[in-house]
Amino acid sequence: MGRGVSFFSPLSPASPMALPVGPPPKSDDIAVHGWHGITVRVAWALVAHGIRVKPALLRDAREHVLLHLDRATPLPIAEDLASLLTAQYVQRARGRWVPDPWAQDATMPLSPRWRRAIERSLDGVSEVVFRNHYGDSRSLDLIESKLGIDRLVLEGARSGLREIVRKQAHLDGVPIHDWPAERIDRLIGRLSAWSPGPCPPVIDVQEGGHREHLLGCARCDRTARLLRNGVLSAEDMLPPAVGARSDRTATVLAIQFHADARQHRAAFRKELDATAVAYGEDLLLIDGKHAPAAWQTLLLAAELGAPRATHLRAAFVEGPGYWSRHGLLGPLADRADQEVRGRSWGAADGVGELPEPLPEPPSARRAWAALTALLAVCWMAISWTGASARAASQAPLDVTFTEGRGGIWTDFDVDDRAVVTVVRRAPDGTLAVVVPGQSSADKALVATGDGRFRLHAEGTGVLVAATPAPVPDLEERIAQSASAADPLAALEAAIHQGDPAADIRVRTR
Repeated sequence: MGRGVSFFSPLSPASPMALPVGPPPKSDDIAVHGWHGITVRVAWALVAHGIRVKPALLRDAREHVLLHLDRATPLPIAEDLASLLTAQYVQRARGRWVPDPWAQDATMPLSPRWRRAIERSLDGVSEVVFRNHYGDSRSLDLIESKLGIDRLVLEGARSGLREIVRKQAHLDGVPIHDWPAERIDRLIGRLSAWSPGPCPPVIDVQEGGHREHLLGCARCDRTARLLRNGVLSAEDMLPPAVGARSDRTATVLAIQFHADARQHRAAFRKELDATAVAYGEDLLLIDGKHAPAAWQTLLLAAELGAPRATHLRAAFVEGPGYWSRHGLLGPLADRADQEVRGRSWGAADGVGELPEPLPEPPSARRAWAALTALLAVCWMAISWTGASARAASQAPLDVTFTEGRGGIWTDFDVDDRAVVTVVRRAPDGTLAVVVPGQSSADKALVATGDGRFRLHAEGTGVLVAATPAPVPDLEERIAQSASAADPLAALEAAIHQGDPAADIRVRTR
């Protein structure tokens, strides 16, 4: 077989058919064809906020932007939204939730005539203000100190640029004459980033070509500067072959605190062993996978009146987005904010109506008075039958454990005749008695007033035991269990050894 001769004859039935070769179809998704421009805007905004651009940070900020953008968003609008949404991302990563009073401006189409009107009017000082103040986000104070231009001259040039835009917009029938200066400044900032395109390949820009194009294209000028300073690489401008737009979804439990109860938010967040981000003055967003624990804490807070049910409301939502180390990315946070404000106070998705605060537990003085009264009828207790004692021990404990405040909240109900002993494992691993269980009256010290009992055991574990009589040699059993690998488990076994019918529950964290 000679070189270049195919093994199959072109006319053979077994001959493979030639496949068409050509470039893949161009995507109509702004996340793909606008990747370069959006990436530059995101990186530029991060630098303007004094943030060092790292790959993971760039990825998260860009993903936050893309999750907000519709596939058909025009590139100029997408780029302007990228600047706005990156600033939002930075604010929220820093724990601030500042509503944008002019968010709708970013989607208002810009007229090339407005940019040309500015360019025709530029002189030495006004060009410095337009390029450096509006284009590079540098303050007038910095420009004054670096270039030695009097501050009043700079402010005069800025006022002149504002008037030029107002007049040109008026000629085009756009009513912005009553806009405040800050809103006009944002519009001029958009005009300073005007990039009509088409743009040359990024590699050409990186190698220093197309210098005349860079003079009139902010997108390519910023690209060149970001590349030159090592903030971005040429690879950062290329969209991935697949997955330019994330399809991940997230869930979030949004809890709003009433104006009269905002002081409780920090303590509530501290109680949670979950991803939770505080936004603004009254909102707490919790990763939805931790919602069950958050619901328990929510119910407990309402029962304790810290805060009251009428000062809380919660909404559970799901949608595009995902949780990062800097918070919730995408539009789901805004949607959660809107959803929770539509709920009634005292209501929470997942649990329904929140409970009213429980009555205050009786004071220690009243508890001891009750104990004294009970001692007066001790002869009646002695007359109880063994069957009654067994019935008391066999009445099951109804216990709910909730972790929080550096320990474990224990809520329980039990037969009135049962003796209850509670032991906690302190943070240093030692065991300590919380309720001594010397008689059935001891549990009155932790009564809630509605027939149940509640206590908080600080530490890493708690044991609750219900027995027909006090646990004999309790302190000795605790001392013998202290050296075990799991002291609470060892104490549980020791109590069961003395009374197999004892009902014991243990919770550790």
